[in-house]
Amino acid sequence: MTAFMGLQSTSFYTAITWLPTIEAALGQSAAAAGVHLFVFQFVGIASGLAIPRLMRSPTSQVGAALTAGAPLLIGLVGLLVAPRAAVVWVTVAGLGSGACLVVALSLIGMRGRSTAETARLSGTAQSAGYLMAAAGPVLVGRLAGASGGWQLPLAVMVAVAAALVVVAVPAGRP
Repeated sequence: MTAFMGLQSTSFYTAITWLPTIEAALGQSAAAAGVHLFVFQFVGIASGLAIPRLMRSPTSQVGAALTAGAPLLIGLVGLLVAPRAAVVWVTVAGLGSGACLVVALSLIGMRGRSTAETARLSGTAQSAGYLMAAAGPVLVGRLAGASGGWQLPLAVMVAVAAALVVVAVPAGRP
């Protein structure tokens, strides 16, 4: 749960921090990059409202966790390999990002067997997760500065999203 929460938060905060800058470096206007960030956030709200329908299984939420994580990974891979279609990839990534937050927070509540256990799990997952997330934008920014471009930082963002998809399986299990 902590890994899922941390990777989800790292992906989100890194994306909202750097997507406009990445798009500007890829040739998008500042206005278009700003609109794309709005789209990322807006579709995230919609997917966050839709994903609970997949979490109704009393035995496993693996499908919901994978359904949430996969679009984030696909969107970031698309941005890396086909940046001219940035609005498509940002939209897809936004769908995953919004759903991942809802899955992460819901799983915390679903995994605790008592109020005290749920509180401990929540404290651990959110504290460690947001600590990890705080480092993401800083490290990606430094990596961009050191490498002189956005290919390597985007590859790191893809790796974080891939790790999220991997940990979605154990996080979604009862």
